[in-house]
Amino acid sequence: MFKQAIRAMLKPFGIIVTRSPYILNTTFLLEKVRGHALSVERQESMDYDGSPLPWITYPAIEYLSSLDLRDKKVFEWGCGNGSRWFAQHAKLVVSVERREEWAQKIAAYRLPNLEIVVEPDIPKTVEVIAQRPEAPFDVIVIDDELRDQCCEIAPKYLAENGLIILDNSEQTELGASQGAKYLRENEFIQVDFYGFVPIVSFTSVTSFFFSRKFEL
Repeated sequence: MFKQAIRAMLKPFGIIVTRSPYILNTTFLLEKVRGHALSVERQESMDYDGSPLPWITYPAIEYLSSLDLRDKKVFEWGCGNGSRWFAQHAKLVVSVERREEWAQKIAAYRLPNLEIVVEPDIPKTVEVIAQRPEAPFDVIVIDDELRDQCCEIAPKYLAENGLIILDNSEQTELGASQGAKYLRENEFIQVDFYGFVPIVSFTSVTSFFFSRKFEL
């Protein structure tokens, strides 16, 4: 009861008490500009008006929002509110998801240019991109298990002027940092977007890997 009273008292000032180890979130600017406090409250990656956002760092979202994706095809490992965001901005989105219940939640929005492939077998999720007739894709997003393996296969199905987005690239978990190393060694240009992320109260890194002929 006491904690609820404290939360209610601080909320009007943009201060959200969370259950995370980082007890207090005082990101006033993010509350005004990107709706961080609302995303914490609802535990969904969203903007100040409740519209969906990709669950990547805010600087990465800002840059991504500057690109013209209207005639572009997007492939994602891992669906979510980012799938909804891409569906609003791109021509086509294909997302592979291993959790059926989560896939059904996103599919319920019935976005006509979003297709979700449910594959519960984690090793098989990596190969889904090879089965898609829509390839090559202009943007490939890696935000699920086996990220190192996804990084190895993604360039084969990327348009020559395309972009690969790798979330949490600083982490060794799920093979993210290993995947980043692979892409650098294969002539991709890595640009890191470091900062806060919707929902949580800590910083992370989202890396964009540009092909040498990148053009969007």
